[in-house]
Amino acid sequence: MLDDLEEPEPLGVRRRQWTDISHLSIPRMFDWHSKVYLLKALLPLEGRSPKSKVFRETLAQASAELSVWHAEMGTGYAPDWSAWTLYHDILRWRYAGHDMAALQKKGVEYSPWSKSRELYDLAREIAAEVLNKEPAVSAAGLHRQVNKGLDNLEMRP
Repeated sequence: MLDDLEEPEPLGVRRRQWTDISHLSIPRMFDWHSKVYLLKALLPLEGRSPKSKVFRETLAQASAELSVWHAEMGTGYAPDWSAWTLYHDILRWRYAGHDMAALQKKGVEYSPWSKSRELYDLAREIAAEVLNKEPAVSAAGLHRQVNKGLDNLEMRP
């Protein structure tokens, strides 16, 4: 149509899901965005324990930045969550398949993983071949042979 100025979406491209928080109260919106800010800061540390020094330091730094932002905004408070609560939220995000969370004007936009990495797929294929040849191979032996196969292909980083 002539009135439709937007480009049509290509086939096979998924739209991103987003969470509409416009119905929430203003303090609850601040809480929501504050928690997402802290979670984004901690996403690279998802494999670390909340007891680890780097996890606690990153959380303290992100909380301090958030407190400064709340002070500049004049909200009068800065919400705070425990390291364990944030750790379990990160695990829940990863389990649900969300790779990244981005702050958007509409709320929080989640970007699910679109596809697995080539190296991961290749390692899985090599492991399947090794298991077909040697069903009784140990986990360490399988790991060693997969790494050897990746080295032969010069695909390892």
